[in-house]
Amino acid sequence: MSGPDPRPEAVETAAAWIREYGSQFRREALDERLRSQGYSELEILDAHRRAEQTAEEIPGRRDLRATAAVITITGFLGAWALVALPPLLAGRMDQGMVWLMVGILAFILALIGLPTLILISDSKRLRRGTVNTVIAMLAIPFALLVIVAGLCVSALRGGTA
Repeated sequence: MSGPDPRPEAVETAAAWIREYGSQFRREALDERLRSQGYSELEILDAHRRAEQTAEEIPGRRDLRATAAVITITGFLGAWALVALPPLLAGRMDQGMVWLMVGILAFILALIGLPTLILISDSKRLRRGTVNTVIAMLAIPFALLVIVAGLCVSALRGGTA
């Protein structure tokens, strides 16, 4: 690709714009917007490189995918233990029924947890995220977790769901 050298101020401005809106739009849409604003292909390419480099330098922003995954796994295993262990240890109910309910709970939690872990591993927002990003990303799966755990506790105690 030949042409004029990229203008440093244009690259920096475009990189700042990419950092701000990069997690909200696909790369093609970002590139098209920059082209429409008069940026050259080299400037756009350099801006993407610069945005990736400086994303690591922004205070409070870092790759939080592993942290979110640990929180998810710990939360789901903790919920399973809190719901499953008391009836198992109490021995007041038919143990076959308790094991069935505990198994169903584990299956439902896996149905919620595995897609959550997949979304976490693919998340662009968590690659350059903040703690608020983790909280927002895990709000819905943990709300589902609370609902499922509540229904299981109600069923194990003989209440109506």
